[in-house]
Amino acid sequence: MEPASSTAPTGLSFDVEYQSVADAANPDLRGRGKLIIDPAGPFYRFTGDARAFLGRPTAVEFHPEEIRNVSVVGRRAGFDTPIGVAGKKRQPFVFYTGNPAEAVAIARLLPPDRDEEFVSSQDFAHQLYRLPAARSPWTCITNLIVAANVAAFIVMGLLGAGWVETADMTPYVRWVANNGAATTDGEWWRIVTSMFVHYGLLHLALNMWALFQTGHFVERLFGRPLFALGYLGSGIVASFASIYWHGDQIWSAGASGAVFGVYGLLLGFMVRERQSIPPPVLRPLFKSTLMFAGYNLVFGFVYPRIDNAAHLGGLLGGVVLGWLMALPIAPEARARQTSARLLLGTAVLAGACTTGVLLAPRFPYRFRERLQLQTVSSALNERELVKLQEQEQQLANAQSAHRADRLADWIEAEMIPFYEAMRAEFEAVHLTPGLQTDQARRLMVGRTDAKLRHYRQLVADLRAKKPDALQRYLAAEESALKSAPSSPP
Repeated sequence: MEPASSTAPTGLSFDVEYQSVADAANPDLRGRGKLIIDPAGPFYRFTGDARAFLGRPTAVEFHPEEIRNVSVVGRRAGFDTPIGVAGKKRQPFVFYTGNPAEAVAIARLLPPDRDEEFVSSQDFAHQLYRLPAARSPWTCITNLIVAANVAAFIVMGLLGAGWVETADMTPYVRWVANNGAATTDGEWWRIVTSMFVHYGLLHLALNMWALFQTGHFVERLFGRPLFALGYLGSGIVASFASIYWHGDQIWSAGASGAVFGVYGLLLGFMVRERQSIPPPVLRPLFKSTLMFAGYNLVFGFVYPRIDNAAHLGGLLGGVVLGWLMALPIAPEARARQTSARLLLGTAVLAGACTTGVLLAPRFPYRFRERLQLQTVSSALNERELVKLQEQEQQLANAQSAHRADRLADWIEAEMIPFYEAMRAEFEAVHLTPGLQTDQARRLMVGRTDAKLRHYRQLVADLRAKKPDALQRYLAAEESALKSAPSSPP
């Protein structure tokens, strides 16, 4: 690398750029510059700014023997070289032209030398590019999945779930998140809906980034119908795995299980169709897929809030479906086998769903009944707290001013009617007899009955002018609190 000269050599000159918003950047240069091809050398000089903080204008010069494996993708061109930062990092020296036609024209002016592995990789890329794909971004399955997740995030935000982070779990619990007790109590839609909702913006962004990075490639490998089935099937398997592992202990949500399934689909494809993937493509692809799965699984085991059961279930589900539905790259063979693979994948997924429903654990309570009881109990507890604060003031006044009759009147007018109403509200909740929620309700009613007994005894003692009336009431409350059985979960 050398400073850019003030006089350019004679020859062909092209305007180029060294980075793109959503593509690879040149490891040596940045910004805008020129490619100057001097036929006298011949040599190829790229001018631009050095890739360093406050990088000054500079140039990188190549001779023909230092350029190999020229490739063009859209308006991006690149080549392998042993020199510069690109050579040290074994990265291609890439640059961007004004349009794809100009990129092709420049590539034809560069040295044609190509390695055998590079040729096989390019042939595979061309085969893959010729496979049927979505006709527009709006019919691409990967894009539609991303759009569905974003739409679900907006809906949940409007329902009060929160935006940057989770502000309220209620929308998740009531309708969409996956939980063993809720899902197996007849709300099987949660197996699917939980795949499209996220706990905050970062959760959504990370999952969609991982999906976007690999989804388009895997979608091209399998074709749109098989990819859609594989994504949905992997997510369903992930949801069942979460139920089997965690039971009713967590509320699982997010696309990560299905995203792991996308990488599983890729692994399954590489295992079954490895003969159709050139080694230069297969090796890094296999390595990067295993690294993604391994890193994220280890990270999930370190941080217990992450649902690693869903990750592992989605990955394994994807591997199985990927192996079963993998298609040859050859278009003719794919056309013959697609329908059979789709039917096979659908049958396997249907069998997995049936098995999952039949063998899923069941729980000793009805989810909606428990939710109703918790809602009633929470509202009553808030009102009770206010009443107890009022009672504390009344007891203090009675002790200081010896107003026993007034305290008795207040208890009969306020506390006894309150706990009678509380008992009636608990009894009004419709619960299945004998289940855990019914047992919890009995304990709540028993506690309420004890409170009523203590209040009525206190009123009688106050009316009888017993000097130890308050002490006896407080002792009874303390004894009841110590002897109270714990509520079922």
